[in-house]
Amino acid sequence: MKIACLIQDIRWVELKNLIATREAGPCITADLADQNVSLNTGDACLVIDGEEFAGNVVRHTESQVIFESARFEEIAKRLS
Repeated sequence: MKIACLIQDIRWVELKNLIATREAGPCITADLADQNVSLNTGDACLVIDGEEFAGNVVRHTESQVIFESARFEEIAKRLS
């Protein structure tokens, strides 16, 4: 189980259970560690093992976030 964080504006959100999927287009699905955090769609940065991946939050719920990045393949390799 990989743990990472998402940085958006001044928010830092811990993520867990990251999964790289290609079903509806290449994206990263993750659970929010703290479900009391609010996110916005748009620009964000995913940090895994100290490496930053720019991209966008495309959808989110109270418990999950969907993130897309042009560097999807690199992220998927880190998660495997």
